[in-house]
Amino acid sequence: MTRFTKDTLVLTRASTETWIHYHAPGQPGKFVSRLKYGAKSSAGALKTFLIRNFTVEELFEGMEKTDPKTGQKMGTLAQAEAKGFVLVHLRKWLADGGYEVSQAGFKQYIMDGVRKDAIKYAMGDDPKLREIWIKWLQENYPNDDITKLLVISERLPSFEEVQGDRLYALAALPGAGALS
Repeated sequence: MTRFTKDTLVLTRASTETWIHYHAPGQPGKFVSRLKYGAKSSAGALKTFLIRNFTVEELFEGMEKTDPKTGQKMGTLAQAEAKGFVLVHLRKWLADGGYEVSQAGFKQYIMDGVRKDAIKYAMGDDPKLREIWIKWLQENYPNDDITKLLVISERLPSFEEVQGDRLYALAALPGAGALS
């Protein structure tokens, strides 16, 4: 098994992307990876990760395999992420947000972001969106206090459904004696 070295993995930088090629002595170069935009700052970290965690044969054989989830060939980054690699800018986001800097931490970061959006949409005016997002929250965060409140609020009548005017409905709330 051939190991990667600093000399055999070569970075080529362009304005919006960084390329990584494998150059073994006496052999033509092979494409390894292309990182664009924010991810291009991770090229050095990816190179180091490949050197420490992959053999040449393992990486290139893996690139020929098909990912069962997507049906596409497994790229270098997907293989590295499967072994625990996290892009540099994502590491910063995770650390700043108080998350574990790992693939599990990143998945939790994404789920928490979706949860915030779900709560926003579940509190919105569109009844169809409310239903969809409340159902999603119930499936993914069944014991969450906000999810429970949203489910309860869906069962309560709206102000339009309450007999009398809105002032009467507000006055009926606990602690609202000053309104009556």
